[in-house]
Amino acid sequence: MRYWPAALTYGNWGGPGWSGGKFVSDPKLVDWSVDCIDEMDKLFKQHDWDVQHGMGRAAHKKLTIALEKLDPPAHWGRWPRAYRLDAIGIFTVLGAWA
Repeated sequence: MRYWPAALTYGNWGGPGWSGGKFVSDPKLVDWSVDCIDEMDKLFKQHDWDVQHGMGRAAHKKLTIALEKLDPPAHWGRWPRAYRLDAIGIFTVLGAWA
């Protein structure tokens, strides 16, 4: 089941319903062995894990803080930088209101 256009995912773990490099409708089917492409993707993977293990809103807040602290490397282009900023905005709201 798709929740989000594939073009708006990031790495193997960023995007609603996007876990382990594919859209997953059942969290029990997530392949946790799939590697992350970079530090930001690691944060998204940890967020998926935290949500799946009941952290809820606290997982969103934790991700927001981690994304804010992440210093984008010089080689990142516009897309990863924009995705990071968008994710900060989205998860700030989710952490406050979800």
